Amino acid sequence: MCLGMMFALASCESSSAGEDPANPPAPTPPSPSVEEGNYFVSTTGNDDNPGTLASPWRTIQKAVTTVEPGCVVNIMEGTYYEEVNVKVSGTPDKYIVIKNYNDKEVVISGNNTAKQLMLLNGVSYLKIKGLVFADCLGSYTVGLKISNTSDEASHHIEVESNTFRNLYATSTITYPENVYAGAITVAGYHASKSIHDIIIKGNTIKDCRTGWTEAIGITGNVDGFLVNNNIVTNTGNIGINASGHWGISSDPNTDYPRNGVISENRVSYCKSPVEGGAGIYLDGSSNILVEKNISHNNVYGITIGCEVINNSASNNIIRNNVCYNNEGFGIGLAGWSPLGRVIKDCQIINNTTYGNATATDKKYLGEIAIISSSNTIVKNNIFYSTNSNSNILYVYDKDDNLTLSYNNYYCSTPNFNFFWKGISYPSFDQYKNARNNDLTSSFSDPLFADIESFDFRLGTASPCIDTGDPGYIPSENEFDLINNTRIVGTGIDKGAYEKQ
Repeated sequence: MCLGMMFALASCESSSAGEDPANPPAPTPPSPSVEEGNYFVSTTGNDDNPGTLASPWRTIQKAVTTVEPGCVVNIMEGTYYEEVNVKVSGTPDKYIVIKNYNDKEVVISGNNTAKQLMLLNGVSYLKIKGLVFADCLGSYTVGLKISNTSDEASHHIEVESNTFRNLYATSTITYPENVYAGAITVAGYHASKSIHDIIIKGNTIKDCRTGWTEAIGITGNVDGFLVNNNIVTNTGNIGINASGHWGISSDPNTDYPRNGVISENRVSYCKSPVEGGAGIYLDGSSNILVEKNISHNNVYGITIGCEVINNSASNNIIRNNVCYNNEGFGIGLAGWSPLGRVIKDCQIINNTTYGNATATDKKYLGEIAIISSSNTIVKNNIFYSTNSNSNILYVYDKDDNLTLSYNNYYCSTPNFNFFWKGISYPSFDQYKNARNNDLTSSFSDPLFADIESFDFRLGTASPCIDTGDPGYIPSENEFDLINNTRIVGTGIDKGAYEKQ
């Protein structure tokens, strides 16, 4: 860097703040930037300019190879046809901010070709805010990717309030093998240096065709992340996925995401023409908390699975979520013990599922499906089926130390079943007496506030009020779906909402 440019950048200032599976460590977001060191990019600028408001740069790439810690890159309104490779890092007290100027629309466009629109490899202390990533067509497309170099892993990166749209792996609605187009990808390739302190918050991902990948994907050696308050809809496959054991990291001991939180997201219409598309999927990941999400009209609502043989997903908690109108189960634990794919030490607590298993070929999966699990706890949930001749509960394969208690089941139509490893029980009493499980659970209409508008709060006369596990003690910072205090009255309510 020339001496003149060093003096020009010296005025930049910015500031920042900054295993219990029930409360895995979430990254701490940086505090708002002071934004005194502002630099500008415009479609009418020139990269030979000084980057001021009056004389802006022309390309985003110029900015992200030039600015120093504490600076703010203000991108002015317009469409930028670039693949941006961010080369700069901030510091703990001086984040670099890359954002749209004056809340105007800034589009980074692939111009309907296969592009990786923004890469952040081995960089840190950055905020990406208020941008639109759009209009890619072709395999190995990605809107924004956080990864590592050969010797540095990315960390302390916040991706906030951006929009990802029209990212297509193919031009057709059918997918050939090995086509991919993710919106946000976090991939930890380094065996010993984990990507960490990643925040993906308040983004909108819509109208994509992701192929054989997911809209938000976290994979490989990633230790510590937050995916919060995003809207993910109509993506062509899985909405949010934390996946492990795929050989992304060369060390099997670090090749999985862990210690993350997936919370308060709204995920819908995530459906694939070639495979099951869950709204939220934990595939071989561990110590992940999934809470206060709404997942509806997907193939599956929320899934814990492990697709790679002789591996497991462990110590994950699914709590205070709502899943409705999905084609398959609302919540599922989907392993397969003959191939060594086991779900272990997981908890399903205080969720509400309604009207799932809508597809004829998936009616058997019911509101909750448990396939090959070990040391699993399922309690304080509401499982409400609306489908005749379907299962409410589906248990298959391994069920070591499976404990179900204080749940409330209901079906609004006749001819339902509880299915347990090849045997169908046509009533709740027959099921619980035969299996010696769910003995403290109930079968009754939960009396939701307004089913027609999918308002699953409990009505005043609901039998689910104060009837959850009387010994249940909420974890620190545990609230219901809409952030009300848990346990109001004599005990915790069943389902995702606490009656106030």
